[in-house]
Amino acid sequence: MFGRSKDELELEKLQLEAEIALGKLEANDTAKEVASKAIGKHGLLYLTILVGIGVVSSMFLPIAALAPVIGLISIAATALIAMMSGITGTLEKESNPLADALQESLAQNKELMSQLVGKDDSMEVEVNDGIVNISKGKNTTKVSK
Repeated sequence: MFGRSKDELELEKLQLEAEIALGKLEANDTAKEVASKAIGKHGLLYLTILVGIGVVSSMFLPIAALAPVIGLISIAATALIAMMSGITGTLEKESNPLADALQESLAQNKELMSQLVGKDDSMEVEVNDGIVNISKGKNTTKVSK
């Protein structure tokens, strides 16, 4: 068929089937996975472009306009590096002081509540001739009809 051998056609068929299978797998990826793959593949190129923009802008912009441009470029580069670190798993999560304080407060409150309530105080209910005695710890309540 048009000068191609059977083996070449079979190889092309296998390549197309592989591309279709890969497309199906990529279609099931989440947005985070797609973004991670894009940054992972092209992250270094993006950083190089950002550095290039900084160098070119330093050659053509006046000094007064250079500081904000370099600041924005450095912020973008820092964010990109943080994303790349998060993707590779080399970024350690910072502890959140508010969350740490809340956990400590909850632990203290649990201890305080267990002391106030008392673990050994059991509740007893007695019914004698229509009178119900309810006692818990040192407290006793009597109820009658």
